[in-house]
Amino acid sequence: MTGARFQYYLGAVEALCGDVAAARRRWSKVAKMTPGISSPDFTFPIVAAQNLAAKGKGPDIQQWLDKVSAALASAGDEAKGTLLYSKGLLLLAHDEEPSAIVAFQEGAEATDHQLSRYLNSLVLREANMAAQAFK
Repeated sequence: MTGARFQYYLGAVEALCGDVAAARRRWSKVAKMTPGISSPDFTFPIVAAQNLAAKGKGPDIQQWLDKVSAALASAGDEAKGTLLYSKGLLLLAHDEEPSAIVAFQEGAEATDHQLSRYLNSLVLREANMAAQAFK
């Protein structure tokens, strides 16, 4: 529960419940975390920093996308699903939803451990539910 992903989502819950100050405090802590690139938590400090920044003043997402893409180019099968999950999240943060969906789909089909399949599939399911709500 102390990882970047969990803490980020706890901050999101606080923000949705109206306690923006608590969310900002939590995201400030998340933004300082440094999970490894192979971790499913890798992008959450970047997204937390983006949430804390003024519009258009957040971290340069492209440099992080380049890092993940470089890691994907040399990754073995056991790491691809997690890296594709990170790539999808970064693409969402970069306002590139169609490309993010492709990354999540590839991640859900990757032949690595079950956590990355679950995470990629979860995002796709949530995107599908959101799309259905707007029909």
